Amino acid sequence: GDTVSQFFSALRNGQLDEAAALYGPEFSHVNPERVERDRAAVRDFYERMLQRIEGAGLVWLFMRRTRLAASVQWVTCDKAGRPMQGVDSFHLNRDGQIVYHHTSFQLGTE
Repeated sequence: GDTVSQFFSALRNGQLDEAAALYGPEFSHVNPERVERDRAAVRDFYERMLQRIEGAGLVWLFMRRTRLAASVQWVTCDKAGRPMQGVDSFHLNRDGQIVYHHTSFQLGTE
């Protein structure tokens, strides 16, 4: 499968090391807290996120992709069952590694 599909599959399955391994050298991960450039920091970010959400329920609503870029809209629920939605943008290098990743999410309205 492609890198973005592998990334979301790893998150759904709680495989944080596998998700972090998809990042290439000198990547930037832009998230609501800060910009990360270290795989361990990215892993920690997603570990904290998965403590708040139902990772197994994370599904795509829409994905638009080209060979080296993808934009994904996704939904899941937080641990209290409230809907949560997010948007991620990925840029890949020619080896299929993530070199830029912007993620944002928020609780939906009930």
